[in-house]
Amino acid sequence: MTARRILIELVLFSAAFAAVVFLVLVPPPVGIADNGDFPKMIAGFALVPETASANDAPAYISLRYIKDPKALWVSDNYSIEIPLIRLALWISAMMNREYLDIRIIGAIHGSIFLASYAALLMALRPLNVKAMTLIAIIAFFMLGDVCYLSYCNTFYSDASALAFVFPTFVCGLAVALNRSRPVWLLFAYTICGCLFIFSKGQHALPAVLLVVFLLVAGRRQRMLSILLSLLLLASSYVSLALGPPQERAQYLFTLIFFKLAPDTQTAPAMIAELGLRPEDAKYAGMYSYGPNSPMDDRIWAEEFGRQVSQMRIASYYLRHPAVVLRLLQFDLHYWAKEMRSVSFGNYPRSAGKPPKSLTSAFGWWSAIRSSLFEYFEYHLPLWYLFVFVLGAWLLISRRSMLAGLWLVAAGMGAMEFVITSLADAGETARHLLMFHYLTDLTVILFALVIERQWREWRPQGDSNPCYRRERAVS
Repeated sequence: MTARRILIELVLFSAAFAAVVFLVLVPPPVGIADNGDFPKMIAGFALVPETASANDAPAYISLRYIKDPKALWVSDNYSIEIPLIRLALWISAMMNREYLDIRIIGAIHGSIFLASYAALLMALRPLNVKAMTLIAIIAFFMLGDVCYLSYCNTFYSDASALAFVFPTFVCGLAVALNRSRPVWLLFAYTICGCLFIFSKGQHALPAVLLVVFLLVAGRRQRMLSILLSLLLLASSYVSLALGPPQERAQYLFTLIFFKLAPDTQTAPAMIAELGLRPEDAKYAGMYSYGPNSPMDDRIWAEEFGRQVSQMRIASYYLRHPAVVLRLLQFDLHYWAKEMRSVSFGNYPRSAGKPPKSLTSAFGWWSAIRSSLFEYFEYHLPLWYLFVFVLGAWLLISRRSMLAGLWLVAAGMGAMEFVITSLADAGETARHLLMFHYLTDLTVILFALVIERQWREWRPQGDSNPCYRRERAVS
């Protein structure tokens, strides 16, 4: 490897490092205000916002969190985010602080992103310098957008999902570009995949597609790849099983009465088909956390949870495909374009910004993506169709592992959209975050597919000596 290439890699990493530090650590830091989900992660540590900013959310982020024994509450929610918070508390204690600065957890999330970006630069070393530089810049321009990096300074479980899905695909890329496929790469891919799965139950089913890539790419180490695949499958099962039953019932209540049966005219027929009581039709238009919601009554909520299930909802969808298409189209039209939520501020009150202000720094890509919906909202379905058709052709005809990884990213993105649209009715726009991230990954992988295919399709007698050397090495 030449000194010029090393210098370019250092410049690219330094630029990414400076951008992350600027957004996450330099005052005023950027984050996303609490929507009420933070206690699910921090209440087990008896953490609450300091008194001065206790009522700032959702207009402003709170920077300091203090311990209050009265706030201790062990949530049923589990996420890999909790061990990261424990690490942040340990670092804070080592600094002799009596409070937790949210920028410590932000630095942890940001460090994982930067380590993954450094790994990406190393994974791209089979490419020539120009291709590596262009794709690395594209990758940071998209994945380093404030739409994603603003989650660093939060306690959302989405923060850990973003933190670990990136290295999972970086390891997958290294496997796809390395024909020897060393065992340690397969282990790294599996470990990162498991960490991603345990970030949030929503991602357990889409992550099953990671198993498909592992089985195909690791066919030379068949027994090892099977064992690692079983580990990924077991992680998905456990992640789903760890979902709190009460929270599952809350999601289903909002889905049924707020999204599927929003008015008293349509509610009775659907409620009867789902096996609910006729008198429940009066809840049409309500959501779980709204005023006068019956979900506040624990006995009623438990009974409701026993009456309805995801399988009943799935059966209803199978009998009514028109409803499925209507929901998917509605969410594509209204919610997919909101890549950055306008309901939650990015700044602390000390920044002097108006309530719910959003930063414009490093938000170019999300702004472009959002504006595309205004011109033609069906560009994403067409893009996914293009990926599936071309990716399948390249995988079958050329046995391209890179095309296989491309298909996995697209399949996971499509599943994230479908699951969010058909199984979620609260904050749909924010819950489409992973769908957008995986969509961006398909764009980056497309650039890599083009580069690889261009190398293969160039004439054998190319006069460029550098190109001849690259072909000899490959």
